[in-house]
Amino acid sequence: MSPKLWSTAEVAERLGVAEETCRDVARSAGIGTLVSHVRVFTDVDIAALRGAIDARPGTGRPGLKRGFARRTPGLSPQTILDIRQRAANGESLPEIAERYGLTTNHVGKICRGDSYPDLPGPLTFRNNKRKTN
Repeated sequence: MSPKLWSTAEVAERLGVAEETCRDVARSAGIGTLVSHVRVFTDVDIAALRGAIDARPGTGRPGLKRGFARRTPGLSPQTILDIRQRAANGESLPEIAERYGLTTNHVGKICRGDSYPDLPGPLTFRNNKRKTN
C-alpha cells in the first residue's frame, strides 16, 4: 500500500502556515515530489518541511506583511560576540550562518563590524587580518 500524499494546500493548513510559504520553502529545500506539475508530500516530507519552515526566522507567522517575514530578529550582544569569536577562530562563514540561522552575507557584516559596530568582539576581514577595537 502506498503512503498518503498531501497537497500543498493540505500541508499548509496542517502546519498552520500560508500556502505560499509552504510552496516556497518546499521548492527551495527540494522537499516533496512533483506529480503532473503539482507538488505532493508524504508524512516524512511534511516533517522535513516543518523543520525547514521552523529554521527560517519569521517565515509563516500570521500578521506579518510580505517582506518583513524574512528579516532576522535582533541578535543579542552575546550572540554577536560568539559569532565574531567563531570567525576569529577560523570557523567558516557558511558554518556560522547555518548555526545561527543567518545568511552568509549577514555573518560577514557582523564579523567586519558593518553590523553591530558598537558591540565588542574581534573583527575579521577577508584577508584574515584582525582589527582590534
